[in-house]
Amino acid sequence: MEPEIFAQLKKYFQAGGNPEQVIELLSKNYLAVAQMANLMAEWLILAGAEINDVQQQVHELRPKRPKEVLFICLRFRPARLRIICTT
Repeated sequence: MEPEIFAQLKKYFQAGGNPEQVIELLSKNYLAVAQMANLMAEWLILAGAEINDVQQQVHELRPKRPKEVLFICLRFRPARLRIICTT
């Protein structure tokens, strides 16, 4: 998950946020892409694929511009986008 999730949840709850709504929103919106890639890699190895081959395939799936992707992920705010698109 996001490295800052606990800090964000703390702020949310301090502002009177609803725990049930957090669970619902997280479960509906969390994709677990990195975890799925790790799981698939483990399955490939268990199925007999060479570890080096699997590592190479995973490496090729990484974004070509990790700094730009990180920048977007750290600054993207869905609520702000929703406001911009609905006004």
